[in-house]
Amino acid sequence: MKRILIIIISSLTLFIIFSNESKAQLYVNTDVGIYIPYVEEPQSQPGFLLEAKYGVTEYLRVGANFAYYFYYQNSNVIGSYSNFTMPVTLVGELGYDLNDFRPFLGLNFGMYRQGTSTGNISASKSYLGAAIVPGFEYKISEIFALNANFKYHYIFHDNNTFKAFGFNAGASFVF
Repeated sequence: MKRILIIIISSLTLFIIFSNESKAQLYVNTDVGIYIPYVEEPQSQPGFLLEAKYGVTEYLRVGANFAYYFYYQNSNVIGSYSNFTMPVTLVGELGYDLNDFRPFLGLNFGMYRQGTSTGNISASKSYLGAAIVPGFEYKISEIFALNANFKYHYIFHDNNTFKAFGFNAGASFVF
């Protein structure tokens, strides 16, 4: 797992360094969102996402993101209960500029940290996962845009897979 991530990060870094695109820019997204596990009784987890992407070409952006989604409940029966999901992933995104509107299709791949806590007992574990990310960006000015995306998460648990949906919306800043 660590070797695969090192190879991917090294390859992306070399690709970015040797890219001769003169319009290359850095994009930073700050979003709020929701993560909804695909289970019988889902507990939606509100949270936030921070993402940095490098515009390699007019169509391709690569980068990384960090998100944190959290659910908390206080019950008279079991006391307090909480769970969280924290994806830390690499990002690849293909998009097409239509004046101020930019639809895109992305892929996230990386580590998903999940945990739960009931009373004084807590446990967490990391899993490998990926997400398909269709979305759009609407440019307000040369340095500011609004964005929204839908995510279909596919997380590889011990002997099975776990699916979840997500939606994020927020602001993009261009440097």
